[in-house]
Amino acid sequence: MGIRYGFLTISLLIFSILVFSITAYSQEEMERAKAPFKPAEPPRLYIAPTADIIPSLDFSIAGSGSFGANGFSYQGTAGFGLADIAQIEAHAIGVGSGLDEEKFKPVYAPGFKMMLLRTGKWTHSSGISSPGVAWSLRSSLWRKDEEKNITFKTKLADLYFVATERIGPLSIHGGIDIFDARLTSNVMDNKKLPEAKQNFIRPFGGLDISITERGKAMAEFSWSTDFTYKENGIHTKEDIKPIWIALLGVRFFITRYTAMDVGVRYQENYAGVSDASVEAKIDTFIPMHLLYEYAKR
Repeated sequence: MGIRYGFLTISLLIFSILVFSITAYSQEEMERAKAPFKPAEPPRLYIAPTADIIPSLDFSIAGSGSFGANGFSYQGTAGFGLADIAQIEAHAIGVGSGLDEEKFKPVYAPGFKMMLLRTGKWTHSSGISSPGVAWSLRSSLWRKDEEKNITFKTKLADLYFVATERIGPLSIHGGIDIFDARLTSNVMDNKKLPEAKQNFIRPFGGLDISITERGKAMAEFSWSTDFTYKENGIHTKEDIKPIWIALLGVRFFITRYTAMDVGVRYQENYAGVSDASVEAKIDTFIPMHLLYEYAKR
């Protein structure tokens, strides 16, 4: 009886939260329908980050897929906004491996991102403005790949600083990414050999420009990590190297809180244009701040 009552109480609570959220969202959308369309900007381009921060209390969820000659692969990101100055994140970052040199597999990484400067004018009267500036740290869990009784283990962390400047319809994003990549195997563990380690610093950047009320053109240039697995399971830092990635595409805002990105991706270890892949991503906000504002009213 107690378990059934508890389950009923939780179900009613969840249902009430959903009703309030939908009601608050619908009321805001009715008001916004009377005003010019102004979408919520995702805190990233397709891959490259921007200095934007997830609004406080909101969730940001993005999922992407790559379709090309080398099959299908996916990446994803989820985040939660903290006080309009920071966010906590969880990533599925694509990295290359020796088992499939042209295909990136996801490695899972928690992260934290914090604003240093807000984009735009400091105050309405000062006339002083600045680009947005933010920093972030992401550190992955160990990922394992197995082949011929050898277990390969990889780990990746990166610390980046990014700035965003908006000039009318044009937004420019750029920064520095500091990578720390590790590679080892069960063979190296058995021989008590230290893990292979490689650090490198690379610039990244991108831009987007509004073409229509709901559409943008985007271009970006960023980096990832490629691990080369050896048949004997013994690795050195030369088996870890950075890989550049370039994307060109468009962003379409389906609603104020949902954007769809579609573009073409090419990366350093592709042999030719036939290896280029078509990328598609859905990036959406769950505007929990509306529920908070509705509750206050």
